Amino acid sequence: MQGFSEEQKYRILDLGKASGATVAFFSKLRCKLFVGDVIPAILSYQKSLQDDEPPRLMLPDMIGLDDLSELDLVMCWDIINYLDTHLIEAFSDSLHQLMANGGYLHAFIYTHKEMPAKPGNYQILDASQMDVEYPVGSGIPAPGFAQRELGKLMRGFEIRQSRLLQSGLQEYLFHSL
Repeated sequence: MQGFSEEQKYRILDLGKASGATVAFFSKLRCKLFVGDVIPAILSYQKSLQDDEPPRLMLPDMIGLDDLSELDLVMCWDIINYLDTHLIEAFSDSLHQLMANGGYLHAFIYTHKEMPAKPGNYQILDASQMDVEYPVGSGIPAPGFAQRELGKLMRGFEIRQSRLLQSGLQEYLFHSL
């Protein structure tokens, strides 16, 4: 992982499902990996919200892991695409509280007009390759976040890096302020 020191031990949270390949990848590095598998809970919470109800997202309670603080890296994968804008703000607020000063958040944003109906299951194969499986089903409209809009929604973070992948996903690396 580019930019990570070999001397420091890092704390990393994967918000997706546990993956043997991802665990194997991070086991080679000096880090403590937490796996949250919180995406179904967040989507269920979003469905239960009333229109006039302000969202209060408590990720530590949803994840149910002890010692979940001072995170150096959080892998959000593509979950942001499936959240309403007001929930993205609550999501970023909750994540920001868990971050180490200067920590990073990694996310994929769809740039095409359509995206899979449900978030994918991601796994890291090696330093330059990932694999993703999407649930079978038809596509739904993608939110099409502009970079400036996304920067405003992700409170407590600034966009540090962004690049368009061949798949049409925009990969973002956010820096915790």
